[in-house]
Amino acid sequence: MRLNGGRGVWLAVVLGTLAGCSSGVRDGGSETLDGEVTYRERIMLPPGAQVRVRLEDVSRADAPAELIAEQLIEPKTQVPVPFSLLYYPAAIEPGHSYAVRAEIRSASDQLLWTTTERNSVLGDGQPSDDLRLVLQRVAGKAPEAKASAAGPNPWTEAAARGVDFRGIGNEPGWSLEIDDGNRIQLVTDYGQRTINTPAPAPRFEGGIVHYDVRTEAHSLNVEIEPVACQDSMSGEAFEARVRVRLGDSLYQGCGRYLATTR
Repeated sequence: MRLNGGRGVWLAVVLGTLAGCSSGVRDGGSETLDGEVTYRERIMLPPGAQVRVRLEDVSRADAPAELIAEQLIEPKTQVPVPFSLLYYPAAIEPGHSYAVRAEIRSASDQLLWTTTERNSVLGDGQPSDDLRLVLQRVAGKAPEAKASAAGPNPWTEAAARGVDFRGIGNEPGWSLEIDDGNRIQLVTDYGQRTINTPAPAPRFEGGIVHYDVRTEAHSLNVEIEPVACQDSMSGEAFEARVRVRLGDSLYQGCGRYLATTR
């Protein structure tokens, strides 16, 4: 636990009035709860995602938790995301129970991941440093995409099958589906050729997600870059730029992460 001499820049992320403290913030030092926020899925944070970490008084089982302090983070890297949550000891009541929770939301404020277990702090024998908050993915709808007049929405269908990421490109038409931990499927030449490979653990480098596959039959490299991308034919907006190299062939296009229900 680090002791700080003043409030400094923390006032931008900590509530000016601390819940549950009738006398407000007293003069003097502040303390921090330090740790990291992560999740088990091997996928990257979508562009514009925000991480919110909160310290709450959870003493009363029959009432909502009272907010003590909060930190809002706009991560520049992938998980784990470090946090240092400032709070004032004057807001901590003897005999009360406190816990830290976190959530990750998309740029459109959709809840993506959240804590589901109680992470107790500030009690006897409870940690205040090196906290590790492991968030659970929230089941939800896949991002909306334009439906094809020829049939069902392929994005919705892919999400229902447990696909985590889907990409598409043109000239020649191709599509990519990544089911993390299971398989990668690349369909090229307007559907004439289908390649299925195991999905290795992703590699994160310079903010780009890499999948490198080597089998007896194929050499496949996938790069997913979290920048805005527009389909060259439909004009549809996507959250990521995709580059796929299969042997000597290069495919470029756009894609997005899907919220699966599994």
